[in-house]
Amino acid sequence: MKEIRSSWFPLLLGLVILVVILNQVLFSTAIVKDEVSIPLAATTADEWQAPDINSLPDDEQGKLVRYGHELISNTSLFFGPKGNIASITNGMNCVNCHIDAGARAFGGSFSGVASMYPLFRNRSGRVESIEFRINDCMMRSLNGKPIDSTSREMQAMIR
Repeated sequence: MKEIRSSWFPLLLGLVILVVILNQVLFSTAIVKDEVSIPLAATTADEWQAPDINSLPDDEQGKLVRYGHELISNTSLFFGPKGNIASITNGMNCVNCHIDAGARAFGGSFSGVASMYPLFRNRSGRVESIEFRINDCMMRSLNGKPIDSTSREMQAMIR
C-alpha cells in the first residue's frame, strides 16, 4: 500500500502523457483525412468579381469612377514625388497593397468597403469616415499628407 501511495503521481503523470500522445496521433490523422476532402480554392464563379470598368456609362459618374481607378492604379503619377496634382507621397501606389486597384478578391479588395463606413477603428480610437481612412493610408502607408476630403480626387476614390 505504501508503494502505491509513493508512486501514484508518476503513474498518473505517465497515464496523462500517454492519453495526450494518443489524442495527438488520432487527432492529426483526422485532420489529414479532412484536409484531403476540402477543395484548395474556390472556383472563379464563386469569387466576388469587380464590375468591368469599361462597361460603365460615359456619364459624369462613370468618368469619376474611371478617374478613381486611375488614381488608385497610378497614385505616384498624381501624388508622388513628381506628382501631377501634388507632391505629397513617397511614390508608392495604392495597388502595392490593393491588387488590381482593389478589384481582386482576397487581394486587398474594395468589395463592400463603402457599406462598412463610418467604422470604429481601434488604431485611431474613433469612428472614421471613408475619407479619413483613405487619408490615413495616404499618411501612413504612402508616408504622405492628406488630400482634401471634398476634392474631386477624394470623391473619385470613394466611388
